[in-house]
Amino acid sequence: MPDTTHAPDGDPPIALDVRVTSRDRAEAREVVVAMLNRAILPTLAITAVACVLAGVLAHLILPSVEAGVGLALITAALLVAIVAPVSVVVLRAVVLRRSIRLRATTLAREREMYRAAQKRDFDTQLARAFEMADSEDDAMAVVKNALELTLPDRAAEFLLADNSHAHLTRMTHTVCDDTEASCPVQSPDGCVATRGAHVMGFASSEQLTACPHLRGRPEGEISATCVPVAVMGRTVGVLHSTGPAGEEVDDLTVDRLQVLAKEAGGRLGLLRVMAETSLQATTDELTGLFNRRAMEEKLRSLRADNRDFALALCEIDGFARTRDEQGTATSEQLLRTFADVLRSTVRPEDIVARRGSEEFLVAVPDADSDDMLHVLARVRDSLVTREQDGSDSRLRISCGVVGPGSGGDLNDLLVRAETALRAAREQGGDRIVVWGDAVDAGSLTLVADADANSDDAVGGAS
Repeated sequence: MPDTTHAPDGDPPIALDVRVTSRDRAEAREVVVAMLNRAILPTLAITAVACVLAGVLAHLILPSVEAGVGLALITAALLVAIVAPVSVVVLRAVVLRRSIRLRATTLAREREMYRAAQKRDFDTQLARAFEMADSEDDAMAVVKNALELTLPDRAAEFLLADNSHAHLTRMTHTVCDDTEASCPVQSPDGCVATRGAHVMGFASSEQLTACPHLRGRPEGEISATCVPVAVMGRTVGVLHSTGPAGEEVDDLTVDRLQVLAKEAGGRLGLLRVMAETSLQATTDELTGLFNRRAMEEKLRSLRADNRDFALALCEIDGFARTRDEQGTATSEQLLRTFADVLRSTVRPEDIVARRGSEEFLVAVPDADSDDMLHVLARVRDSLVTREQDGSDSRLRISCGVVGPGSGGDLNDLLVRAETALRAAREQGGDRIVVWGDAVDAGSLTLVADADANSDDAVGGAS
């Protein structure tokens, strides 16, 4: 029956669903019967004394009885012989049942209070551990540690669907006695626990209703517990544990596994939302490159670390005309193609961003103008290759390059790169122009035009 008790330290009341089990009743009966057995002899003695006193009292009240004290004693003995068994029977029949019921309820309540306290403590520790997990790898480390603490005598694993939600991948696992819990299920829909979104327990892999994925394991007949994991409201994972046949996990352990599944799913969902929000805040939606704000933060970070870098501003020649003549879809495809070429050409530590409509920025740390020219030459070669193999139409680009020795702050560098890009555009496009040592555009150097090959592209002409 439902019961309510108060937690220590001023915590709010804990609602307990007290369920008296057969084990509680058996333990209560054993305790109560032992107590009654110890109380029988004292009860009989008290009854005998009471009967004797009653006989003596009867003699005093009725002195005319000739038998005297002897008759009183005989009467008392008869009363003892009659009353004592009746007293024992009544005591056992009336008191025993009520005492067992009360004792069983007390045991159940104590068990549920202990279970609630254990669960509350585990929940608190687990929540704190996940709060400190700043990445999915950190979260998986918490899951593994929790599995080892919760299931020290069983092998367990955490399976999670990939981004397509079509395949399950083992994210972490524990080993017990050189045995791994290796579930062969391939997708969330193939797991009975995730498909039904509720806990599944199997005492034996050979029972008729056992999950078919439990059969045929190298370790033979086993027991298993599977707890579904929901991420952002969708059941996409499972905590899978195995052990010896016939040894199912107890209710307290199942509760802990459910808490672990809930906390892990919640943290993973939060981390993914945060990552997606951060990605949206720093990347261009169309091309997937850094946006202007993120690009400027990256460049300021390089300058704060006193790292030199070469800078290039590039744009697609004739982009506005293409957009007007062929439509938005075609122009957007041009932008995505150029972004893919840039992304595949530069190093992971290089910075590539979409700065404006058809304008892109490339920054190469620890490099000079010559290094940047080599990078841009590879970009142009890639565009030519795409045209030759028929995958894309040829893109013509114009670029303005600024080396690390030109001085000034970030805004000065960007202005100079824009000036060099404008010079490339005014000279007909499809070329790369480098900002020279002078402050004005008079020292701009023409490096390459559309007819130059890759080797000539890094030499240039004044």
